[in-house]
Amino acid sequence: MAESQTRPGVYRSAAVGLSWHQSVMAVCLQAPDAVACGTTAGWLYGLDGLGKSAPTPLEFLVPRSCNPRCGDVTITRSRRLTGEWTRRDSIRLTHLPRTLIDLAGRLPEKDAELALDSALRGRPGLKGWLTRVLATWPPHAPGGPHRLRKLLALRQSPTDSALEVRWEQLMRKARIPEPTYRQPIYDEHGRIGSIDYIWADRRVVVQTHGWQWHGHRQRWYLDIDQRRRMGAAGWQVIEVTRADVDAPEPVLRMLRKALAMPAAFSLNAREQTEPGWG
Repeated sequence: MAESQTRPGVYRSAAVGLSWHQSVMAVCLQAPDAVACGTTAGWLYGLDGLGKSAPTPLEFLVPRSCNPRCGDVTITRSRRLTGEWTRRDSIRLTHLPRTLIDLAGRLPEKDAELALDSALRGRPGLKGWLTRVLATWPPHAPGGPHRLRKLLALRQSPTDSALEVRWEQLMRKARIPEPTYRQPIYDEHGRIGSIDYIWADRRVVVQTHGWQWHGHRQRWYLDIDQRRRMGAAGWQVIEVTRADVDAPEPVLRMLRKALAMPAAFSLNAREQTEPGWG
């Protein structure tokens, strides 16, 4: 079978097209001590906030004693590498806490927050692991450790999607009053559903709608039923889509107006966020 040289000393089948993942693996084979890091590691973990295209140039860490010759790859020699890497799809890469520390120091804060939230999603033990790894850095270490500590304090619980993170960033920037996050609402028939953002004293809720979770028939019917029940119970429902976060002023004006109005009914709205209120 014909072979094609990918990197010095590294070959692949000529019948197979070169992919981004193969390029990363080729560097690992050329420089066995190299560990993917930064945006390269973040992309391998599937983190948000890194753009729509696989990042280039590739980024790797190596021990300070190594000096591999990879002219088209960003190589950084590091003192902190032992015990801070793992393997994913047979590729050596920095473990998730180290990856997030590196990204926090390099990405714009809004993108670093997206990366952190996507990492926390579905990984209930990660926050404790991050806290333990950050404790090994000096308390006043600048850059990535400092910014990641701030983001951890901000992200008390992970969202369901990057859309929710972007909406929360917009609300903070617009100085919208702090809502209650991801709490169920009830009516006399029982639980209506878990609502993304609730201002109980104003009887206002915001629901984010991404196509991934809401773009099928069963979810569509459920959303309609929830809106009807919340409307009948006196809640004003504002729905936010990806298009809204791309051009947020109209929906932010709507939210400000809703929050400025008195509650529509005298019934204590807090009771409707507790089971068995009726």
